[in-house]
Amino acid sequence: MDSNEENQTFWQGYFYTINSIIGSGILAIPWAYTEGGWLLGVICQAFTTSFALILAYHLIQIMSRMEVLSKLSKNGYTILPIKFTQLFSRTFPEDFIISKKGYKDEEALLEIEDQPRISHTRYDMTEMISVLLGRPGGILFGVCLSVSIFGTLVAYSSIFASSLASTVPIFGLSTCSIYEDDTGFGDDCWKKYWFYLIVLLGAVSVLVIIGLKEQAGLQAFMSIMRFVVIFLMLGTSIAALSTDTNLDNEENNEGSLSLINPMGIGITLPIVFMSSSFHSMIPNTIQYVNSKTVNVPKIIQSAIGTVTILFTLLGIIVPLAVSDIEGMITLSWIDYTGGMSDQSWWSCILMYIIVLFPALDVLSVFPILAINLSDNLISLQYGKFAEGSITKESFFLYRSIVIVPPIFTAFFFYSLGYILDFTGTITLLGTGVFIPLMTITSRKLVPQHGDFDYWFSSDRWSWFILVASFVLFAITWTFLLLWII
Repeated sequence: MDSNEENQTFWQGYFYTINSIIGSGILAIPWAYTEGGWLLGVICQAFTTSFALILAYHLIQIMSRMEVLSKLSKNGYTILPIKFTQLFSRTFPEDFIISKKGYKDEEALLEIEDQPRISHTRYDMTEMISVLLGRPGGILFGVCLSVSIFGTLVAYSSIFASSLASTVPIFGLSTCSIYEDDTGFGDDCWKKYWFYLIVLLGAVSVLVIIGLKEQAGLQAFMSIMRFVVIFLMLGTSIAALSTDTNLDNEENNEGSLSLINPMGIGITLPIVFMSSSFHSMIPNTIQYVNSKTVNVPKIIQSAIGTVTILFTLLGIIVPLAVSDIEGMITLSWIDYTGGMSDQSWWSCILMYIIVLFPALDVLSVFPILAINLSDNLISLQYGKFAEGSITKESFFLYRSIVIVPPIFTAFFFYSLGYILDFTGTITLLGTGVFIPLMTITSRKLVPQHGDFDYWFSSDRWSWFILVASFVLFAITWTFLLLWII
């Protein structure tokens, strides 16, 4: 790939990053705040924002050092992964960089002439972990990543099918809500839900095969529409509060939000963290961005700042305006009337925009996640450092592996809140542990200071995040199980 293919601007990178963050999780944010109370929701959001920002900067620092290691590998050097026991001892780069002569040599240090930087070459997460921590580490992270993205894709599949089944009749048949209607497995509502899952399978199969680079226009449009829907939900909720009416009738508003429920941390934190986590997709979303030294930090800061504000507003305002919050919040607008007794033409339009867009939005976000997971699995199997080749048949096989199983699983499980809770705990463990470990090991291999080295990307911060992630995983998992029981 030539460097002139780095032709995407800050805004294009921002659109891709926003699309990779604001996905299925945002529809469960009001429910998460309702279960934990607004104060716990704000605390979890502040923690998540801080962690997400630090981990993102850690990751781009790792990516910049992978460039140096890649050059050494192409020049004939062998990069030895760092063992866990070596994390706690003083080491030198030549302990892990084997010269082309077949022995450890300080000559390897002389090959590191450039500062760590990020080019147009993409290194997937599983590949970076395999190089820095060894193949077992890459496989372990691949499992965590697969479970996390798999759960998210199941959630997207459920969003698509349940949204369309509740608003768009099939062949003139009535609509139904699989969340609210008293339905039994396999009845007419389930069959409508399944029909739209089959539609989704056909649509995303084409988009995943095409790839991301050819979807810049679609991604930009979907980003804009995503903001439109969020502002419509906030605007209609504020209108309901100001007129003391409900979304679907003129009676007194029945929404409420408690201050804090500590037991809800097992629900609130995983959903908020998962909704703000996008780190495994950073190598994909910034690959073609130009002037990376300037634009990449700005993209990360702008994207995380944007979602923090929007998530907090949604988590507080919507529960105050909506009673009986569902795990998929957009379904609360199915009978939207704008506080009137009957639905008007304009309230009908707003209802369709709010309820239907998340279903259409799946067509932009599903490919991003599916391609990301597929590329990571391919890198885990072949790896760029080894310059392995993959046949077209194998390529399509990997693409199919990440498309079919999630949609098939959604045939049986549709509850968005439960799916995202379990997915969020795995996401917290995967990103909060593996990224700090990669930061520590990459700095041992390439100690030179780079453009993406910041004061909070030191080893001390890495160890703090790693330990905190283990502790929070244990806490959230415990409270989640207690909540279920």
